[in-house]
Amino acid sequence: MTNTPTPHLSTVRPTGRDKPTRSVTFWGLMSVAALLVATLVVLSLVLSTRAQTATDSASQNAAQVSAVKATAAPLAGQVQSVCAGGGQAAQQLTVVGACTQAQKVQSAVAVPGPSGPPGPGPSQAEIDGAVNRYFDAHPLPAGQLPPVTEVAGLVAQYLQANPPAAGQNASPQMVADAVMNYCDGHNGCAGPAGQNATDTQVATAVANFCAAHDGCRGPQGAAGQDGVNGKDGANGTNGKPPATYTVLVPAVVGPPTTETCTRTNTDDSNPSYACA
Repeated sequence: MTNTPTPHLSTVRPTGRDKPTRSVTFWGLMSVAALLVATLVVLSLVLSTRAQTATDSASQNAAQVSAVKATAAPLAGQVQSVCAGGGQAAQQLTVVGACTQAQKVQSAVAVPGPSGPPGPGPSQAEIDGAVNRYFDAHPLPAGQLPPVTEVAGLVAQYLQANPPAAGQNASPQMVADAVMNYCDGHNGCAGPAGQNATDTQVATAVANFCAAHDGCRGPQGAAGQDGVNGKDGANGTNGKPPATYTVLVPAVVGPPTTETCTRTNTDDSNPSYACA
């Protein structure tokens, strides 16, 4: 019976000034693959426990998941690197399923990138689309231009629901500009006399609508948090005793008399008075 040699990755002999490469044995790769599979199992258990156990605290779950991710990510990266390189090692790892497991681990431990800045407000095309959808559902008589007062209300309502940026309101001027752009791109809008509305009539229609609808402001934002109470101030210095004061002295017969008491010393901590 012949002995079967253990498969391994052959080393590349250095030539000239080339640096020698480290040989990676098949069993070493298998060890990494086995550890990777075990890590994936642990990660799955931790994630399942986090979803099913309501009594565990969120901080404990987060710490467990972070610890497993810290171990799984570099292992998965090593295996995927070998799998991508091809050759005998990649074939053997593919056979035992390590390449697939590494891809699953990378997907499981992927960390989402930071959120981007908020996008711009609604475009003119989006505003026009909202107005057109209304008139598609409420068609005008043939040949009639859309009334400028109606277009002003539709545009203002759309911008109230879709403000230019979070926490901001569409100004009446912004509404008016959007209305004029809509009218210019749709053969005009009908003014009060039925003719094409002028810029002044557009501005008047927008101003009237906003005046009747809370200045075209958007919905109320969430209430802010209460501020922290300030610290108490330092105690003031003790006041000086009065130089004089009056007392009402009852009489045995007749009405009471008033006496004035005057300081007789300069010791503020133990003042004395003489009354007469």
